[in-house]
Amino acid sequence: MRLITSSILVFAGAIAFAPLQAQEASIDASKTEQVRAKLAKLTPEQKQATVLAAIKILEDGQKTAAEKVGAIRSLELLQSPDSVSALSKLLGDATLADEARAALQRIPSAAVPAALLGALRTTTDAKLQAGFLESLGRLREKSAVPVIADLLKSSKDVRVLEASVRALGSIGSAEAFAVLKNASLSPAQVELQKDVLLDIAEKLLSSSKSGADIASIKEVLENFSKDSADTDIRFSSWLLRIRYSLTDAGAALTSGDKVVRSAALAFLSSAQDTESSKTLITLIGTVKGADAKAVLGAIANRHLSAAAPALRSRIGSESDADTKAEFIKTLGQIGSAADVAFFAALLKEKGDFADAANEALKQVRGEGVPAAFVALITNASSGSEVRKELLGISYRRPLPQVTEGILPVLNDPDGDVRIEALKAVERLSSKANLPALEKVNATDKDVASRLQKLIKKLRG
Repeated sequence: MRLITSSILVFAGAIAFAPLQAQEASIDASKTEQVRAKLAKLTPEQKQATVLAAIKILEDGQKTAAEKVGAIRSLELLQSPDSVSALSKLLGDATLADEARAALQRIPSAAVPAALLGALRTTTDAKLQAGFLESLGRLREKSAVPVIADLLKSSKDVRVLEASVRALGSIGSAEAFAVLKNASLSPAQVELQKDVLLDIAEKLLSSSKSGADIASIKEVLENFSKDSADTDIRFSSWLLRIRYSLTDAGAALTSGDKVVRSAALAFLSSAQDTESSKTLITLIGTVKGADAKAVLGAIANRHLSAAAPALRSRIGSESDADTKAEFIKTLGQIGSAADVAFFAALLKEKGDFADAANEALKQVRGEGVPAAFVALITNASSGSEVRKELLGISYRRPLPQVTEGILPVLNDPDGDVRIEALKAVERLSSKANLPALEKVNATDKDVASRLQKLIKKLRG
């Protein structure tokens, strides 16, 4: 394969490489991945030759802007530090500056931030300034913060001001937070300023090495928490305060302010730390109404099984029917086999309790649950209605593990229970159950007939 020192063709702002050998087709200039794949196959020497060829195009005063754009894009793909100097010289060119900085910000060289920062300091073109700010932000260049601070004080251009704010957000340092916090911006930029301050605050709070001034961050978050004009800002600031223990989650959840409670719920629903789990469990014994539903929702979302004892205690003492029903349903989501008999007993109740128990029995999971169902279904003292309900739930969930355990019920004295058991067996059985099914001696003719059809079907 020969070197491609003169094979870069430029047209319409894109690049294509001529055939490396006579039998190879040209690369489609519109498909960057094809170009990247071809470059990846080149030897270091060939890549260097390509870089030099592209630089030569940039330095040639006779080349068109389109040809130079193509050369810049080839250098962007090659990412050679050797091209930094040539690309940096284009940062003052209004036509090529955007292409040049896009290429520079991808090159791993300490000279790149310095070049972009130098260009930012010297240009007065607002469009170019906004572009350099974007690149410096993308590079998270902390040395740019003082320059950005000056621009926030001196510039009147909306593009520059907003690009400065976003660049500080991307840099995300303690210095960037301080500069943005103290910046006096027009009402048009204040909303963006608040959003970015929240973003930086989260970055700083989540890093133990950020060097953040926690008191300053807390002050900002507390001020935003009182911002009645913007619900989203209030919610986000409360959420950050709660998430990073600048505010007690339990106290926030009992607030009379809907936004505060929503933030507390969002935190408690997603957090996995031990302390927030303890907070939720502690609240079970006291919360009421909407707050109770919020706590229960958080417990269910986290599947906080450690809350089960507190739930059982609250269910036993709760006098409000609606609240008690919600606690029952939540226990179904986090409870265990030990709760199945309790839920089954509630099926005898009417109204909300029975409905909640039915829902709980559909949800309860864990080792021993199928066996608990079987024990109740096969025990006549459970009552006909409860047994039928449990059989229905077992095949609607479904719970195939109960299949062989309930086979004796196919000869139950209660005809309704017997038929419901048959429905369960028909819907839950598989070939693995054939040996047990074949041993059943059904005394009811209808049951025996349907059982034989099921066995024949499973035999295939």
